[in-house]
Amino acid sequence: AADDHGDYRNLSTPLDYSRGYVTGEIDQTASGFDVDYFSFSTQRGERYTFVLEMGSAESANLTVVNAVARGIGSSDGQVAYQQENQKKVEWTARTTDS
Repeated sequence: AADDHGDYRNLSTPLDYSRGYVTGEIDQTASGFDVDYFSFSTQRGERYTFVLEMGSAESANLTVVNAVARGIGSSDGQVAYQQENQKKVEWTARTTDS
């Protein structure tokens, strides 16, 4: 897709906190599968909330994954839920990291 943010963690798009949001589209591939990675710096103890506007998408997931240096898998302590047409993840950083 024209908004491709990187299909792998090492190609992630850095988030710009000053904008408050990042626009994008789910790539309508033949396989129906699209992955976009974003990177951001954290401060230990800070709570972060991520929101995915579903738009016309029928299915999408949102999760916080470990930094490349921390290995594979998702970050502990995140709570995912859906409110109307939004998927949300709330997560508190356990370390100061990028």
